[in-house]
Amino acid sequence: PLSDYGRLEGLDGIEVMNTGAFPNGDASGLPLGELLRAGQRVLPIGGDDNHNDHGFADSFGGFTYILSDKLDYQSIINSLDNGDLYCSTGPQLFEVSVDSDNLHIKTSNAVQITVLTENGKAFSAKAKPHEAVTEFECKINDFGDFFVVYVKDENGNHAMTRAFYKGEDY
Repeated sequence: PLSDYGRLEGLDGIEVMNTGAFPNGDASGLPLGELLRAGQRVLPIGGDDNHNDHGFADSFGGFTYILSDKLDYQSIINSLDNGDLYCSTGPQLFEVSVDSDNLHIKTSNAVQITVLTENGKAFSAKAKPHEAVTEFECKINDFGDFFVVYVKDENGNHAMTRAFYKGEDY
């Protein structure tokens, strides 16, 4: 609960997906959301600390996509500092952008794309049975101060962006 971790200060990120601890990721993202609503600008981290034992292999299941122009130290550090990343157990995000008052999202094949907002409202696109959804667009006028994009694929895998705040370039 927030009472356990809410007093921590100076966090850069919090692990919200880990295939060893949370099968297919932590779908709720609850600790992250609580910290964001408490005013802490923390990033979502996907991890994989490899518990290949007892006949169950969970390697390569949770990861953090770092969105960098170059594959060199300074570019990657700059991307991390800027929060240019998202975590996932499978789905990919290709675009999160704002044009005027409209949010545009493009993803790999998903069964649901959801926008979770600071004020608790959620907006989503759901695929029809045996189909996929890869794009979603909605107005951003009712989001509060920030939003997070959450994606779920047909295998139960998840992806989650950092919080995007009003006034930011997306």
